[in-house]
Amino acid sequence: MTSLPPIDSLLHANPDLKALRDPADHGTYVQDWRGLARGETPAVLLPASTDQVQAIVKWASQHQVALVPRGGGSGLVVGSIPTGQSQVVVSLERMNSVLDLDTASPSITVQAGCVLGQVKAQAKQAGLLFPPSFGSQDSCQIGGNLATNAGGKNALRYGSMRAQVQGIEAVLPDGSLYWDLDGLIKDNRGYDLKQLFVGSEGTLGIITAACLRLYPQPVDHATFYATTPSAQHAIQVLGALRAVVGDAVTSFELIGPTALGLVQEHSKLAKLPLAHDAANPYAIIGEVSLFAGAAAIAEHINAALVEQIEQGNLGDIVLASSSAQRDAMWLVREETVHCQKAAGASIKHDVSVPIAKLPQLLERGEAIMRDLVPGCRPCPFGHVGDGNLHFNCAPPPGMPNDAFLAFAKPMQAQIFDLVDQLGGSFSAEHGIGSLKIHDLETRLPPANYQLMRAIKQTLDPQNIMNPGKVFPD
Repeated sequence: MTSLPPIDSLLHANPDLKALRDPADHGTYVQDWRGLARGETPAVLLPASTDQVQAIVKWASQHQVALVPRGGGSGLVVGSIPTGQSQVVVSLERMNSVLDLDTASPSITVQAGCVLGQVKAQAKQAGLLFPPSFGSQDSCQIGGNLATNAGGKNALRYGSMRAQVQGIEAVLPDGSLYWDLDGLIKDNRGYDLKQLFVGSEGTLGIITAACLRLYPQPVDHATFYATTPSAQHAIQVLGALRAVVGDAVTSFELIGPTALGLVQEHSKLAKLPLAHDAANPYAIIGEVSLFAGAAAIAEHINAALVEQIEQGNLGDIVLASSSAQRDAMWLVREETVHCQKAAGASIKHDVSVPIAKLPQLLERGEAIMRDLVPGCRPCPFGHVGDGNLHFNCAPPPGMPNDAFLAFAKPMQAQIFDLVDQLGGSFSAEHGIGSLKIHDLETRLPPANYQLMRAIKQTLDPQNIMNPGKVFPD
């Protein structure tokens, strides 16, 4: 795949297929959102239909041209950046139609280029809920969400994107079409092949459409912001809430003191609802979805939280009394990401461990960071309700970014070793991309890894689908 064959024949046969061939037009299509990598490509193709995607893939298969599927570009593991003039970007942004909304199932069938926020709005208009929620929901696309098996703050109750899928349409590496959009709730016709494409990061084919599960829209939410002494105390609070309302606990986020300090220092939008002190340096943002009998359930929630204050698991607490106050609480969580960027370079770890072992992860992990880079600022935050922390690290004040990032690989290796010891995963929700290829190969059980390689080889023997991602090129 060292040179690109003429693309004109493909465009002539598909006149509605758009192509950006001038490098000046490639912009964000070849730029990683975090600024870690910038690629190059001879062309960005923008199909408007599944037929055009099939035509592209058949052309690529015939000429052994590598394809890089592209969603909204908000991935965090450099998984959709072309790595050379032999790799063509395929953006699904023009394929952004809602194909069907079935209120009986309930489900919604959409093209892969639909923006997540658009799908959520369509569901809400029908009185239903599509629960995945990310800070990038106004730009990320369903195809990318599925390809990376994105998680988010509502995964505690509803699961990651994998749990939302009732059907998939995908173009295979030979240009043939895998179709499973009938939306059946029960279908036991052999292997559940659609799940192969969820989390595959474009290495097995190009997702072109999906049938997604919808849920009842809550009548209200009980949202609170609280201070707490530690992750161990937060886990006790989560258990107490679950004892009262079961799986109605939709989100349960923990934010560490460094992240809170960065929000206070750098955010122009968010304000902490409560003051923190040395006794209660962490923040919890929790939310319970309320359905029938909301008022009575809210009283039980209030009583449970008061009891947690009495037991010393919470310091202070404020409950949202309006949608504006609820949004303000969640803005604190959303701003943690942006404020880290404002504080300089960040060494990031998207990890998960059994919930009971989160305190060990924090205690031992922060010691690893400080021993390796004295004066650094561990910056954990994330989805403590499902064991997934973004266990990041900010540089010591005044340290140049390049000098700090020189510690990235040794720090990640030690943190991932710790996660392995705790029975966790070095990649909780962001995927493998090109950044974690070595870790997948060396940390996944050998039989699991070889099975994944066998699936890739069977479906994509020419290695034209997003080469250099997930597996070595």
